[in-house]
Amino acid sequence: MSKGQSIAVRAFLSVLCLGVACFGAGCDGNDQSSEYIPENGAKIGASVADVMKDWLEDPDVPAAQRAVLERVAATGDMESLDYEQSWAQYRQCMTDLGYREIKLQKYPSGLYIEALHLAGTARQESKYEEDRAQCTAEHVEYVQAAYAMLAGNPNLYEDADEAVVDCLHRENLVAADYTASSFAEESARGEEDDYSFDIRDMKARSCLASNGHLTAFIGDDVEERLW
Repeated sequence: MSKGQSIAVRAFLSVLCLGVACFGAGCDGNDQSSEYIPENGAKIGASVADVMKDWLEDPDVPAAQRAVLERVAATGDMESLDYEQSWAQYRQCMTDLGYREIKLQKYPSGLYIEALHLAGTARQESKYEEDRAQCTAEHVEYVQAAYAMLAGNPNLYEDADEAVVDCLHRENLVAADYTASSFAEESARGEEDDYSFDIRDMKARSCLASNGHLTAFIGDDVEERLW
C-alpha cells in the first residue's frame, strides 16, 4: 500500500474504530477553493484521479468498491447513488448477521457515520467488532474513504489537522487566523469548551468526521439498538 493510500484509508478506519461506541451522498458541488494557507502544504496526491489510481493498485479492493473508485478517478467526484448503495449493502450485511438495526448519522456534506449504540455484553461487543470489520471491508471501506476525502479534504492535504482546518475555513466556521496548530492545541486539551468553534455544529462535525475524528455525542438523536 502506498503512502497516499495508507493515509486516507487509515483516516477513515480511525473514524470507524472510534465509532464502536460511536460510528459514520453526492459530493456534487463541493467548493474546493479556500483562502486558508496551510502551515504544511504536503498533499496525498496531485489530483483526486491520482489518489484513486493509487488506491486501485491494491488487488484486495472488492469489485463493487473498485468500480466506484474507477468512476471517481474518471470524474473527480462520487455519485450519490454509489455512496448510498454502498452503505445500504453494509447495513444489509450487518442485519443478515443478526443485528436488530443499523442507523446512520448523516452530516451536511452527505457523509455517513454509524450511530452510537447501546452497549451489549462483552461477547456481543466482540462479535460486533468482527462482523463490522467484515461488512466494512466488503462494502464501504474504500468508498467511505473516498467520499470522506471529497467531502472533507478536497484539497488533498496529507496532514489531517490541515484538512480539518481547511474544511472549517471553507465552511466559514473559524477566524481567518485559525491554523492547524490552533486546532491541534485545542484538540489536545480535549474539552468541548476549549474549541474556537462550536464543536457540536453539524458542519464542523462533518469536517472532523471526514478527517478521522470522533464526532458523536451522548444525546445525539440517532442511536442504535443492535440486540
